[in-house]
Formats: sequence, C-alpha cells, structure tokens
Amino acid sequence: MIEEIEIKNCASYDATGIKLEKLQAVNYIYGANGTGKSTISNYLASLENQSQNKIKWKDNSKLDLFVYNRKFIDDNFAGGKNQKGVFTLGQTTIDVTKSIEELKEQLKEIDGKLVDLNYTDTKKKIDASKKEINQEFWDACWGVKQKYGESFKKVFEGLNTKEKFANKCKTEISNTGDLLSLEQLNKKIKQIYAKEQTQKGLITPIDDTLLDTCKNDDIWVTKIIGKDDVDIADMIKRLNNSDWVKQGISFLSDANGSCPFCQQKLVTNFEIILNNYFDETYRKQIDSLEYQQKNYKDITAEVQQKIEQILALNNEMLDNHEFKSTSELLNSKIINNKAIIENKQKEPSSVFELDSVQHEFTILNNLITEANLKITEYNNVINNISIEKPKLIREVWRFISNEVKLHHDRYNAELKKEDKNLTEVNMKFQDYTNTQTPIDNEIRSKEALLTDITPTLNSINDLLTKYGFTGFKLVKSVEEPKCYTIVRSDGSKVAGTLSEGEKTFITFLYFYHLLQGSINSDSVSNNRVVVFDDPISSLDSGILFIVSTLILDMTESLMGNGQSEKKKYAEIKQIFILTHNVSFHYEVSYHYHRKSDKKLKPTTFKLKQPTFWILTKNQENISKIVSHNDNPIKTPYQLLWQQYKQYKQNNDNIFLANVLRRIIEYYFKHFAGIDNKKIIEQLDENDKKIAQSLLSWEHSGSHNICDGAEVTQHNNDHYCALFESIFDKMGHKAHYDMMMDSIS
Repeated sequence: MIEEIEIKNCASYDATGIKLEKLQAVNYIYGANGTGKSTISNYLASLENQSQNKIKWKDNSKLDLFVYNRKFIDDNFAGGKNQKGVFTLGQTTIDVTKSIEELKEQLKEIDGKLVDLNYTDTKKKIDASKKEINQEFWDACWGVKQKYGESFKKVFEGLNTKEKFANKCKTEISNTGDLLSLEQLNKKIKQIYAKEQTQKGLITPIDDTLLDTCKNDDIWVTKIIGKDDVDIADMIKRLNNSDWVKQGISFLSDANGSCPFCQQKLVTNFEIILNNYFDETYRKQIDSLEYQQKNYKDITAEVQQKIEQILALNNEMLDNHEFKSTSELLNSKIINNKAIIENKQKEPSSVFELDSVQHEFTILNNLITEANLKITEYNNVINNISIEKPKLIREVWRFISNEVKLHHDRYNAELKKEDKNLTEVNMKFQDYTNTQTPIDNEIRSKEALLTDITPTLNSINDLLTKYGFTGFKLVKSVEEPKCYTIVRSDGSKVAGTLSEGEKTFITFLYFYHLLQGSINSDSVSNNRVVVFDDPISSLDSGILFIVSTLILDMTESLMGNGQSEKKKYAEIKQIFILTHNVSFHYEVSYHYHRKSDKKLKPTTFKLKQPTFWILTKNQENISKIVSHNDNPIKTPYQLLWQQYKQYKQNNDNIFLANVLRRIIEYYFKHFAGIDNKKIIEQLDENDKKIAQSLLSWEHSGSHNICDGAEVTQHNNDHYCALFESIFDKMGHKAHYDMMMDSIS
C-alpha cells in the first residue's frame, strides 16, 4: 500500500510541490479542472521522473498499479479492432469443458421448443382476438344506449364513449335493484328530475362579542394625565391642559431653553420635569389606548367584510333590503366611533364613550336566524329527492343490465376461452425459460472455473444490456482468441462509430473487470492499488450513478463494510479517487454520510477511515493540496465561502474578487431576489465605485481568469470590508455570520 506521494517541479506544481501523507485504504482527492489531478494519476500510471516525484510503499512492498484516466481510455479502446482479453482466476479441466458442451446442447433443445411455441406471434393473435371480442360487446352495449338514450339521458351523463358505457354495463351486471318497466321508470324520472334542486348552506351569524368587549374597555373613560407629585403637576391640573403640554414637548428641543410659545426663559431641567410628569403609567395608558384603537379598527373591518360577503350572496331566503339598511346604520356608528377614538388620542385626559352598536347587531343576527329557518325548511323539502334519486339510478341500471345480459354472457364465455389459451401459452413459455435460466447460469458458473476471457466478456455484455447499451457488445476475436472485438448487434465491427459516452462506459467496464483479473493469466492474483481519475466524462446522470455505485462497492468492501463482496475485491488493497465533479464525489463517498443505525457509521471504519484532500490553484497558477479530517465537499456555494474564510484567516493568494462576486450573485440575485442595482443604491458614495468594480466581474471575470487583471492586497482589503457591509446594509448580516461560523 502507498503511504506517501510527493510531486514537485512539474505541470502545476512548483519546487515545493505537494505531499500526500498518512494515506489510507481509501483516499478522495477533489479539485477543479486544471489543478493537477491528471499529473498525479499519470505519475502513478507510469512512475516516471523518480528524481522529482517520490512514492513511499508500506514495508517497501510494491503492488501493481491500475490507473483509470484519459490515457487508459486512449490506450485501451481499440474501436473495431481487437481488444486485449481479461483473464480470470480458475482451473482448466476436460470434464468442465465437456460438461459445458452438454449443457449447451440442452439449451439448444429448449431453444427449439421455444421456436415451435412461437410465443410472440401466438400471444399477438390471442390479444387481437380479445380486442375483437371487446369491440363486439362495446357495440352491443352502445346499441342499448342509443335505444334508451333519450329516456335515460340524465342517468347516462358522462358515459359518452363505447368503452365507458360498456365498462359501466359490466359493473352493473350484478345489480340487484327492483326491475321496473320502461313506463314505470319514465314516470319516476319525470317526478324526481323535474323537482331536482340542490341544498342551500346556512348563513353564519355575525359574532359581536369582541366588538362589545372593545367598546366597554375602561380606557375610553380613563383620564390619562401625568404624575401628581411633580412640581408642575398642580399648574397643569389647574389649567387642565395636560394634552396641550404633552403636544408642546416636541417643540422644546429647538427652543434653545425658552418657551416655544411665549419665548420666556425656562427653568433649568424643565424638559426633564415634564418627562417625569408623563411617567411610565401615563405611557402604558397611552399604549393601551393605541392598542384598543387598532383593535377596534381590525374588529370592525372583519365585521364589515363579513356583512359584505353575506350581501354578495344575495340569498333569496334573507331580507336583503332590511339587512343592507341596518348594516349601513351600523357602518355609520362605526365611523362615528372611530372619530371619537381619534379625539381620545388627541385629548387623552378627556373622557369619551363609544356609541353602542348592540341594537344593529341584534337586528342583523335576527334576520340571519329567520333566513336560516327558511333554508332549513327548504332543505328538508328536497331531502326526500336526494334519497329517491340514487334508488332510481339503481333501478335504471337494473333495467339496462337485464337488456345486455345475453351479450355479456357470450362476451364472458369467449373472453374466458382466450384467457385460458393465453395462460397455457404463458405457462409453457415460463416453463421453458425457467428451465433455460438455471442451465445458462450453470454454464456461466462452469466457464468461471476456466482461466479464460469468456467470463469477463459475458459479464461486460450483461452490464451493457442491463443498463440499456444494446447497440453493441463484445465477442471473442476470430483473429486472436485471447482478445475481444466490439461489434454491432448484426455482428459488424463498430469501426470507430461509438459515441464518447459509449466509449467511456465500455472502457470503464473493461477496467472494472481488469481489477478482478489480468490481461496475463499468470498475474491474476497479484495485489494492486487502484486509481480512478474522473471516470465520468461524457456520461449521463444515469450512467454516472452506475459507475459511482460500482466504485462505492469497492470502497465499502475495502473499509470492511462489504463482507459479502470481500472475496470479489480481495486483490485490491488501496483506492484513490480523483474528481472535479461534486455530484460524483457525493456518490462515491456516500458511505461516509450515512446516519442510520443499520448502516455504516464513521466509527465502523476503525483504522480504515478514508482520507480527504482538496487541490486548489492560486493566482500564480501553482497548485497546493490540503488534507481534511472529514469530507470537506458540501456544495459549490459552501466552497466559495470556504475560500473566502481561508483568505480572511491566512491571506491565501486567490482571485478574491471573483469569489465574492459569485457569492453575491448566487445569494442576492437567485435566492433573495435582489439585483446589483438595488445593492449599489444602498451603499455610501465612497463604496459605490468599489462595488461597481467588484460586481463588474459578472461580465469579465465570473467564470474565467482575467489575465490582465491587477489584484492587490489593498484592493482585497477593500473588497472584504465592502462584502461584509453589503450583507449588513441589505439586512442579511445574519446569513453572513451563519456562513462564517458554519464553514470549517
């Protein structure tokens, strides 16, 4: 197993280079494109340039290195030409070979029976016959509908196709309603549907209890005045001008120590004396007054809205004229009470009493009660119809089911006959295929005993078919028995016509099986180190999941969580996974996030915990690597905050302006719905120019490196201060603080 890797003075790495230490059985390396991942995988693939790059093996015991990267794809994808076969471990015997030949003869015999059965064509004929039987029954039922359609028009509503009407006839064939004559049914239809009405809902009375409570509150008759034991209290009481004094306080601040009205010099601390007069009790009474004013306004608004809703119904059971005139009188009193409340607010020391609206409420609710009595009486009248109508509908369908009974009996008998034929064909087909499957499995099992490329060929083809790649497959090469050839379904060679996705997937499957075998039969059981360098290029999301699942299976087995698969990957001792794709990283490291008690936890790893590394490139185009105790990859948005926080802590030389702009763009534009113009409007004049400079990166530097840009420490300090200020001034400082605290 590899314990350390050191790379320097090549590609993105300077003389200091990078060093990966304390490597474990599973190691994740995450980095954007261009940060030097391929340099690492290419070095491990060839172990070139040993003077600069170093690798330390545990106990100085070197293992075979298997590296999947772009070079592996280019070197190992031969298109329509021969591909080196992958041998698997086993033993070759004459008995096994003979047994396989006998099993294949049994398969050939079953194949002959399947041909004679002609399952597909037979099934098509039965399906066509059932369709014809259904159509005949539909037509017969439709004829009955047309015959009685005018009489039973109301009952047949919605059954406007032959299929719908026939299905309804089938469900009603067991109808046990009374069988009446057509004349009797027509008479009942006229009686019930002629009087058909819908029930009316009752009107909810208007609740006046809250308004009555508000009207009777003591605050309206309370004289709200200041504190008695203040020096000025006697004079204010004598003049009875507490309200006038309270209003005059607001002018003192601009009066320069003089009375704002008579201009005479005021005594020292006059304003403090006044404030003492209007003490805490006074302020609480004022607050209570304001609360009751708002309370009265809200309650009356709700009452008025309820009245408007009742009037909008124009319910014929309600005396709308009387209801409207009474509600207008009520509204008039409410308006008058609001004016009284305003006067109380202007003159808190005065006593006021609100007009009672109890009389109007009593009239309105009495009108509602009278209307509800009429509605209840009306609903009772039509209630009998609602009971008789379903009974009538059952009787109509009893009549119809009797009319179609002969057609249904014939339809049922013919359909059962065809279903029986279909069941027999299906059973024969299932018997043949059930016999075929274990024989086929036994053949594959015995082939696996051979030191041969056939098991790998079969396994790759099975995976291709399973995941929808049916346009090509592997076959043994005619020219070279120890090689494969990729051919189309008709046997022709692909001749370089595979898409990039197809090419990538089949090459990955080839590599995946190579990990469990070898292109040389004498090195099948060698221990090995495996490297995956972004194995997802040109793959859609579905195949990405398949690839990540296969890799995850290996990592879990290696960390002790795949006991059932342990023998399958027994030769793999260490894995490196390098990627720039966050989604792929999530998939292949998913076991590290499981929380269920029944699934893998980090404590399960014991001494086989994975290592996590982040590759980054600074402004000088030099790559650095940082190790992490746990998985550092959350989301791209969190990575941006992580870079910002690292700069704040260590002054890392990064393209800070681009990082800050992308955070602002994502959060304010896409989450908070605030564009750059609104942000700039909230800033001070001195900050606006800096903000415009920062946000202009949206067009010139948001997704690329601006070679001509001059970024200095001075600029970065300004950008950091402005960045925090933007969150503060836009009212989102809490999000800034949360992200700075949550990012490790």
